[in-house]
Amino acid sequence: MKKVTKLLAAVLTIAALIGTTAAATVAGVEVSTFKTSVTTTDGSDPALSIGGITPINLGGIDLGLELALGVNGDDVLTDLNVTYNLTEFGPATVFATGGLGLNWIDTDSIGLDARAGVGVSYALEETKALFATYTFGYDFDASDNDTQFRAGISFKF
Repeated sequence: MKKVTKLLAAVLTIAALIGTTAAATVAGVEVSTFKTSVTTTDGSDPALSIGGITPINLGGIDLGLELALGVNGDDVLTDLNVTYNLTEFGPATVFATGGLGLNWIDTDSIGLDARAGVGVSYALEETKALFATYTFGYDFDASDNDTQFRAGISFKF
């Protein structure tokens, strides 16, 4: 629990330093949202993650494409997720998410996982929101299932 508290404090410190944000382009891609969070997965220490979301439209459906990078001791976790807003009520938005992760574990092996789940975000103001996601995943390298909980803050540009 102590590690989670320290990581959450780091996330909130990053949030305070960022303050008001402006539009950003990274490698020629428009990034509309920046996210920083703490991620916990079955059987491993919490990871501090940062990521960006770009809006995409596939077949007339508005989606978000997220690339996230997490660090957990000797592990480097990368995730490529697609999100879809299911419903909004007041300042809260419920969304579905799914994607793939490519993870460099203990600096000596690479693992691949797939996950899907739901999340909720709560707008604190027009450009800032708290969010949490719960996903079910399958780790192809270890041939087992795991769940993941992620909570943090996001900044819209």
